[in-house]
Amino acid sequence: MSGEQTNFTKNGFKMPEINEELEASGLCQFPLDFPKYTTSILNKANRFAGATEPDVCGSMHELVAEFRVRHPTGNFDDWVRFYMNQKDGKKRLDRSSRLLYSKVHKMRKSFNRVDEAMCRRYVEDLVLYKSYNGFNIQRQVLNRLGERYGVEVKQAPKSVESDGVDGYVASEPVSVKPVTYPDDLKDNISVPIVYYDTRGDTDYIEIKDSELATVRSSVGGGSK
Repeated sequence: MSGEQTNFTKNGFKMPEINEELEASGLCQFPLDFPKYTTSILNKANRFAGATEPDVCGSMHELVAEFRVRHPTGNFDDWVRFYMNQKDGKKRLDRSSRLLYSKVHKMRKSFNRVDEAMCRRYVEDLVLYKSYNGFNIQRQVLNRLGERYGVEVKQAPKSVESDGVDGYVASEPVSVKPVTYPDDLKDNISVPIVYYDTRGDTDYIEIKDSELATVRSSVGGGSK
């Protein structure tokens, strides 16, 4: 084992320092420092553009695993050379950057159209319409799950809403979210998530309930 000390806590452990400053030949020092808000914009643009998807930059999991096999004692500089020289890294990064900047350019044009009146419409749409409509869809999803499994369902009380619980299917707490729910927010939800997809049509709701392990196993049901 490494001589680095790992500090364990009640809910996990504290990793050794991983954000150390790293350098590679011909590149600037990492980690990079970005102006405020820019990484949030770039992260969103990247999600839309798919600029760092495996078909563009390669599967990082597989590439790092291959690098570790070929260079078991390799450092950051070795990794950069491996990716750039053996995996056509420059071409991949060039394409990734172009895809990302193209999406940023389109987002910038849209952003320039945002004024105070649009902000007001956005807030009204989110607070008034989507909140009310979302609650109705949650209720429909829970009722459908009750019919599917032949169990009672109920809305969650306010006391547990902050934990991400929207309702109960039998005795199992669940969170009801659209399939478009951001990945980075799912970590804050500790109960099974039931996803729904309206496909732009609130008269048709597809329900994905694969995380409902307790209810599914007790009744032998499956997602439909």
